[in-house]
Amino acid sequence: MKIITQVIAPLFLVIGLGYLLERRRALDTGTIAALALYVLNPALTLRSFLTTPLAGAELGKVALFALLLACVSSLLVQAAVRLWRLPRPLWDLVALTTLFMNSGHYGVPVNYFAFGQAGFTLAVTFMAFQSVLTNSWAVYLTCRQRWGVAAALGRVVRMPLLYAMLAALALRQFHLALPVALEKGVALLADGAIPVSLLMVGIQLAETAQGFKSTSGELTRAAFLSVGLRLVAAPLLAWFLTAWLGIGGLLRKVLLVEAATPTAVMTVVLSTEFDHRADFTARVVFLSTLASSATITVLLWLLQRWG
Repeated sequence: MKIITQVIAPLFLVIGLGYLLERRRALDTGTIAALALYVLNPALTLRSFLTTPLAGAELGKVALFALLLACVSSLLVQAAVRLWRLPRPLWDLVALTTLFMNSGHYGVPVNYFAFGQAGFTLAVTFMAFQSVLTNSWAVYLTCRQRWGVAAALGRVVRMPLLYAMLAALALRQFHLALPVALEKGVALLADGAIPVSLLMVGIQLAETAQGFKSTSGELTRAAFLSVGLRLVAAPLLAWFLTAWLGIGGLLRKVLLVEAATPTAVMTVVLSTEFDHRADFTARVVFLSTLASSATITVLLWLLQRWG
C-alpha cells in the first residue's frame, strides 16, 4: 500500500495535472518537449554522473548491465513482434516502449523507499547510464522510419545529453569540479527534468483522449505486448543477467527493480519532438505505469523473501 501512496499516486498526480491543463488550454507540446530534451535532461545526466559514488569495477558492471539488458531485450522484441505478426512499421514502436524504462522518476524513488539512501544512490547511477541509451538508441529508433538511417544517426550525435555525459566523465577523471554558479544552475535545471517529463505524459494523453476507443486492433495488441515485455520479461531477463555478471547484494536488488519499471516518460518526449506516434507511446507509458503498481509490489515482496 505504501508503494501506491508514496510512489504511484504522486506520479499520477503530476500526470493528471498535465492532462487537465491541456484540456483547459491548448499547449505547445513541441516547445515543452524540446525544453526537456535539450536543456533539462542533459542537466540531470550531468549532475547524476558527477555525484555518483561508484567507481572502477562497480561502475563498469552497471554500465555493462544496462547495455546487455537493452541488447538482449532488443532481440526479444524482434522475436515477439514476429510471433505476434505485427506489421513492420510497429516494430520500432514496440522496441521504443520496451527497451527504455522509467529509471529516473519511478525507479529512483521506489529504490529509495525500499532500500534507503544507499539504494537511492545506486539507482541514480543506473539512471545516468540509462539516460545515455535513451538519448542515443531511442532517438535512432524514433527517427529511423521517418528520415532513414543516416539522418537518424545524425540526430543521435547532435543530442546534448551525450556531451553532458562526456563532460561529467572528464571532470571526474581529472578530479575537477564545476564552478559554484554553474553547479547551482545545473542543479536547478536537473530538478525540473522529472516533473516536466511527467506533465508531458498527461498532455499527450489529453491530446489523444479518444485514443483508447479509436485505436486499431494492431496498435492495441502492440501496446499490450510492450507492457508485457517491459513489466514481466525485462525483470526476468535482468535476474539472469545480474547472476551471470556476478552482481549481488544491494546493487543486484536495485538493478532488478530498475529493470521492472514501466516505459520511460522520455519516449513520449522523443516521440513528440520527432513527430513519431506520441499518442501510442503516451498510452504505453500510462498503461505500464498503472500496471506496475502490482508488478513492482510483487517484485519487492520476492526480493524481501528470497533476494
